[in-house]
Amino acid sequence: MIFKFDKGGNMNMEGDIQDMARKGKDKDRFAQMDIGVVNSVKEEVLGMVNEAVSQTAVGYQEAMDENDEDMVQQHETELIKEMDAEVDDEKLKQQMRELNMRNMPSLSNLNRMKDEGDGNGCEEESRGEESSGEGGGVGSDKDKIQKEEFNEEYSDAQRKKDELAKKREANKLKKQMKERLEQLNSAEEWKFENVVEIFRNGELVKYQTTANIEVLATYFDRHILSYNGELQRGYRNGKNGELLAIRSQKQVNLIYESICKNRMHGGFLTVNWNPEKGDINFDEDEHTLSGSINQKLDILDGQHRLCSFSKILKAYRKNPESVPNPANYEIGIVIELLNDDDAKSLFSEYSTKSLKISKSRGEFLNVEDNTNRLCREIIKKSDLHNRVEVVSTSISAKSPSIITFGVLSKIIKENYTPSTKVEIEELSNYLTLFIDSLIQTFPKYMSSKDLEERKSLREKNLAMEALSWGAYMKLSKRLQGKTKEELLTILDKFNMEVEYKGWKGSFLDKENPIFRKIMREGFKVINTSSSATWINKVFAEYAIENKTLEEIGKEEAK
Repeated sequence: MIFKFDKGGNMNMEGDIQDMARKGKDKDRFAQMDIGVVNSVKEEVLGMVNEAVSQTAVGYQEAMDENDEDMVQQHETELIKEMDAEVDDEKLKQQMRELNMRNMPSLSNLNRMKDEGDGNGCEEESRGEESSGEGGGVGSDKDKIQKEEFNEEYSDAQRKKDELAKKREANKLKKQMKERLEQLNSAEEWKFENVVEIFRNGELVKYQTTANIEVLATYFDRHILSYNGELQRGYRNGKNGELLAIRSQKQVNLIYESICKNRMHGGFLTVNWNPEKGDINFDEDEHTLSGSINQKLDILDGQHRLCSFSKILKAYRKNPESVPNPANYEIGIVIELLNDDDAKSLFSEYSTKSLKISKSRGEFLNVEDNTNRLCREIIKKSDLHNRVEVVSTSISAKSPSIITFGVLSKIIKENYTPSTKVEIEELSNYLTLFIDSLIQTFPKYMSSKDLEERKSLREKNLAMEALSWGAYMKLSKRLQGKTKEELLTILDKFNMEVEYKGWKGSFLDKENPIFRKIMREGFKVINTSSSATWINKVFAEYAIENKTLEEIGKEEAK
């Protein structure tokens, strides 16, 4: 909060009123400032009352704007009392009591002063030009500078008003949420509104409705929406032997991030009430469904979402600007009416009888991940188009694909972490150049339409193995900035004939002794982290550092 003092010892706030009034009708009253008053009082007052009087000052400002004389008088008295309470020095207290705060202008008055100031400034400029000839130009410049100074002060005052309004709105929302949560947490029953009954063959089988994250998270935290391991995944033992729910924190975090980006569509949560445990109450007139807090609803599908909702609620209560308002986020919910055996059967349908998608397909469908976005851009731009397997985690002998989406996503993620659209665009352009150069280097393995020939070649050569793709991507990071011609020159080394330990053949031949440690019988690649480390080292030292296989082999022997 900013305090200013005029010649009469009057304290003002929200900007330099002297500058504003200079162009308004109050300019005589604020023509000068008493430096003695400022020096003796201003610094100490500002330091001691800034925080203490802030809320009362806000109330004072609002009362001024609303022309509420009674509230203005009340806040004025409270403000001076608060200042007194913060100051020990009796002399300073006396000076402060003498400060007349009635001249503190509201922002509505600042608006008026601005309008009048603009008008007066124009008139003065016009008069200056008419009366002083060339001198009018000097007057005009002076008025222009004064006008710019005034506009800057006015903008600062308006910004502070906007900040206060934003803060008041945030505090209002927090207060409303606190009241709602107190009510939810103290209630002796749970309740859902706008509930619809679902019948099958004339028999009530379930209820359906929606609820916001605030309600669902509170019911979850109170264990009204409860994890029942006997009906689904079971339990795990905690550090102290307690039984804990089986869930993936990684999945919870992914859902939380999706909500923060307003990208989660929600779907339906499924919970169950076992009618054998008693009746819950459906009000046909009000369309509400309710029950005692001891009548817990078992979660059948959605525990990870509920965990993320709880996390969202906690984050919002701490900082409302950090996450979306959970009261505004509606999710569908189904309340089944099944006995325990039927509930187990339904969970089994959700977990095992539905058609699963592969990990590669899951990555392809995950549009939130920036790496996956980068992959899709590369596929669209490069010669990988129609050559990436996006359904399965493996490539069949009859498939024209040369890499799976899962592998492509994994190897790019290990080397690049794009965070913006610009970075995705730049990397997609470079990696398109690199991958096109790679495909051009191995036309028989990667471009041939003769699938039988390609299958035969793949059995003998490492060019299309997943481990090799990982090593290529490691190379790409070290080769950034190279032209296509330079890339082709380096990559062509993988096609060269080499000799090592009495063997002679193509560098990437699986019979090459340098790769013996990553092969099992029948020249099947051992796809492990140690194998990846070795092939990354061999590729880099051979293609970029120009080492011979003997040199690479000797280093390994050491």
